[in-house]
Amino acid sequence: RNEIHNYLVTTMTTNSLSDRQYKCEIDIAFPSETLCKYTKDILSVDKEISGEKVAKTFSLISIGDDKIINVLRVNIEATEAKLLRVAASSFYDMLMVVVKCYQEFGAEDQL
Repeated sequence: RNEIHNYLVTTMTTNSLSDRQYKCEIDIAFPSETLCKYTKDILSVDKEISGEKVAKTFSLISIGDDKIINVLRVNIEATEAKLLRVAASSFYDMLMVVVKCYQEFGAEDQL
């Protein structure tokens, strides 16, 4: 069985002039555009607890010319490094729950 998280990239930067100077970009590849969109819809529902201190944005992108890779890109920005770490860790925890649900309840043919 294929693993859904066979492509995962995380990038962190701290050189910004905005109030949220700590940033993290996470790319997760999915085997289908449908699973990518479902995951975005599921994970983007909840608002951040820290409100103005942490912001999370989701986007869908396609990478590649001959073989298209469907990618969910998540950008997390925070005013403090600790808040960024907590937000990123929480995101990974929620992502794993979504993937396990796909595996358990029927998206298995697309994973």
